[in-house]
Amino acid sequence: MLYQTAQRGDFDFYLSPAEASSVPKAWQGKPIYRDLFGSAAGRVFLACVEPARLVLFMELRARFAAARQSERFQQGLAMLSSYHTSQGVYRFPSSLLAEKTGYYIYSGSHMGMGEDRHSPQAMELESTFRMLTIQKRMQCGEQAG
Repeated sequence: MLYQTAQRGDFDFYLSPAEASSVPKAWQGKPIYRDLFGSAAGRVFLACVEPARLVLFMELRARFAAARQSERFQQGLAMLSSYHTSQGVYRFPSSLLAEKTGYYIYSGSHMGMGEDRHSPQAMELESTFRMLTIQKRMQCGEQAG
């Protein structure tokens, strides 16, 4: 199914607001996947495109030309770029910087760097590091391709 989706180039995973108008009120305004993407394979891929996993999604796909050219990637890049501060650094909301301790990382989480997560400077350092990593991977991908 993933191969067929890639071949079609149709990455419209979520129901539009008009299509989702019939869902229960508790689910309105949340991303709801199309039935087509509800299988085992589809859910694994969709785990990477959850809004809370945006930074991980961007870091993983920044090297690939097809990913960089996708609308989803461009929207993500624009969103992350919007967190650029007047001091020349980035400060993502904490919801984009989920952190886990331990060896296994999932749900967009990453290994902690030991910083004080309540410190604005720590959030700026980590956000800027993540954005520079994305930008560097994009450059490496462009040079390789």
